[in-house]
Amino acid sequence: MKTTYLWGLIGGGSAFLWLIAEYVLGFHTWRNAQQAVVTNFELLIPLWCAWAGLTQVKKRDYNGVITFTQVVKEGFVIAAISAVIAAVGVLIYLGVINPQYTADMVKLAVDKAKTSGESTVKAAEFAAMYYGKQSFIIQTFLSTIGFGTFFALIVAIVIKSPQKIQR
Repeated sequence: MKTTYLWGLIGGGSAFLWLIAEYVLGFHTWRNAQQAVVTNFELLIPLWCAWAGLTQVKKRDYNGVITFTQVVKEGFVIAAISAVIAAVGVLIYLGVINPQYTADMVKLAVDKAKTSGESTVKAAEFAAMYYGKQSFIIQTFLSTIGFGTFFALIVAIVIKSPQKIQR
């Protein structure tokens, strides 16, 4: 199996496992007020996959010599595979593991609106849209592919092989 595909699988699987860990640790149920902060640490997954995956790709698939463009291309493939797997993971999560997720997040939004004097109806409508299945899947896919590609650009600057100047 090509190294790029392996790291795409690792990235998507890790994102799914992170989601399950958040649930098991209560950040989607009884600690859901902290979930917005904790979930940001999930960004470490595409960062880790970009660095570890692309350094391995350089070593294994390009014999230690890789251009900036090649790193970015391979990084995008890792991010795309990760994004698809992570989105499927969200679908499984919302359908099987925690089908109450959206309702719990709507309740949290309404409770916050009550304490701050905001409209509970608007808060409920926004939360239902934002935390709904379709929105969650789209957010997961786009953020995974976006951050993965962004991190690949950064890694490409660091690990690309120096180019010889031809005269």
